[in-house]
Amino acid sequence: MGKKILILFVSVLLLSFVMANLGSFQQNGCVNIRTIENTSSVKLLSIEYPSPNSTLQVLNTPMTYLGGTLFNYTFCDTSQLGIYIYDYYTAENDSYVNTFEITPSGQTSTTKDAIIYSTLIIIFLCLCFLLTYFIIILPSENEKNDQGYFLRINLKKYIRIFLIAILYPAIIILFNLMTAASNTLFAASQFSGIFGFLFETMLSAAWIWTIVIIIWLCYTAWKDSVTKDLIKEWEGTFDEFTQ
Repeated sequence: MGKKILILFVSVLLLSFVMANLGSFQQNGCVNIRTIENTSSVKLLSIEYPSPNSTLQVLNTPMTYLGGTLFNYTFCDTSQLGIYIYDYYTAENDSYVNTFEITPSGQTSTTKDAIIYSTLIIIFLCLCFLLTYFIIILPSENEKNDQGYFLRINLKKYIRIFLIAILYPAIIILFNLMTAASNTLFAASQFSGIFGFLFETMLSAAWIWTIVIIIWLCYTAWKDSVTKDLIKEWEGTFDEFTQ
C-alpha cells in the first residue's frame, strides 16, 4: 500500500514537470507557443481546446526556428476561455505536453485578488443600499400641515438631492469593480460583458447626470426663494391688516 502511494506521488510529480504551464494570455489575442529544445526541428502535433467542448485540433505543423534552441508557433484562435493543452515532439521523437490559459484580461486570479475584489464590492454594494435607504426616508418637499398648507422650508430635501447625486458615481464604481473582478476571476468571466456595458453606459452619461443635479438644485433653491418672498409678503400684508 505504501509503495503504491509512493509510486502515485512520484507519477504526479513527474507529470507536473512534463505538463508545465506556459502562462495566461488575453482572450482573442495571439499566443506565442515557445519551447527550448536542443534539436534540429520541433513539430506542434495538436491543441486541445478547453472544456466542455474539448475539441482536438490536429496540426502536425513545424514550429518556427528562432535561433539557438528556441522554437515558436503563433496561435491566435483564442476566443474560448479556459485551459488549452498542446503537445509537440522533436526530431528525435521526444514528445512533450504543455498548457496555457486564456482569460478575459490575460491575468490569472489569485486568492488575494478574490478577497480584495469581494471586499470592495461588498463595501460599495452596502454603500449603495445605505444611500438608497436614506434617499427613500428623507423628505422631498417642504413641511406642510394636515390640510396641505405650507409650514416651513425643509432643508433635509437638499441632503436628499446630495445623496442622489453621489449614488450615481457609487454605482459606476460598483460596476467598474464587478467588471474588473469578472475579468480577473475566471469563474465570473461570462458576466464581464454585461458589467462592462453597464459601466461604460453610465460613465458616458455622467455629464448628463451632473447637469440634471445642478439644474435640480438651482430650481429647488429658486422655488424656496420664491416661497420665502411670498411668505414675507403675506406676513407684511397680515401685519398691515391687523394694525
